[in-house]
Amino acid sequence: MPSINLYPGSYQLPTTNFPAVSRVGTNNLKEQAAFDAATDETMDFAFIIPAGFSGTPTCRIAWKADTATTGTCIWAVQGISASDAQAHDAAFSTADTVSSTAPAATTDIDISTITMTNASSGWAAGEFGRVRFSRDADAAGDNMAGDAQLLGLSVDY
Repeated sequence: MPSINLYPGSYQLPTTNFPAVSRVGTNNLKEQAAFDAATDETMDFAFIIPAGFSGTPTCRIAWKADTATTGTCIWAVQGISASDAQAHDAAFSTADTVSSTAPAATTDIDISTITMTNASSGWAAGEFGRVRFSRDADAAGDNMAGDAQLLGLSVDY
């Protein structure tokens, strides 16, 4: 299955409510984005939708908890696209979400999957695409304490 790989180092941040991004690691350095437990925070990723794109993609999220080993984190993804000579400042789609259980240890990584039914609506190969990724911290089901740390995500199609 082809993928578009997106990492915290290739992000675009909004003017407010964005995650703290830091470089971490001892044996291998990597950037991670820390999404707050109390405030909805977002980051955007831009790319050209590949030539072979078709169907409804899924978003796979590699993440870990900063301090929690219990609770649920709700991740959300939204999308938008624009074709050649089309305005590209339209509103993002309705969010697709997934509820993910905190890994059993703070050193463990969880990989969660969101089916991008709304986020990819209208996407076509060759268009300019954007994905908005967020933690839905104020959702009733998001009860994981502490930051949720994004390590990377992919859009698989």
